[in-house]
Amino acid sequence: MSFIEINPTHGTLSFGAEIVKPKVRIDGGPELVLPGWRPARIPVAPGPHRVELWMVWGLIKKYGNASVDVQVPPEGVRVSWRTPSSAITRAKVALELPGAGPFDQVDPTGQVTVAANPAAWHPDPSGRHQYRWWDGNAWTASVSDNGVVTQDAP
Repeated sequence: MSFIEINPTHGTLSFGAEIVKPKVRIDGGPELVLPGWRPARIPVAPGPHRVELWMVWGLIKKYGNASVDVQVPPEGVRVSWRTPSSAITRAKVALELPGAGPFDQVDPTGQVTVAANPAAWHPDPSGRHQYRWWDGNAWTASVSDNGVVTQDAP
């Protein structure tokens, strides 16, 4: 089993979007509501898949609607989706390598397991250190370089 990692983001002009949850549909299946604006992985078999992304924004039922055909390798793929900055512009979709940071898990039937990544060391997303501690909810100041744990200066 492989996965599609959805990485939803919204523009600075989309103020208030944090209260609306992104939606995704894979291969015409059920509409899945993502847990929020953070990476979420959906298990799928390796091979070709069609991914559709959108959010409900006021009266617009499929704001930022975008779809992409993707060939999912055994190691998974990331689909980054950025909402449009206005109702007259288009959403942006990009295919990337899966992220190394924390993610939520979304069952292909629609069940959500929030915080699938428990507390653990991950590659430092800032790039300043080798690893940074993820406490299950947020990145901390604890960092590690060559096995030496210290606190990152703010």
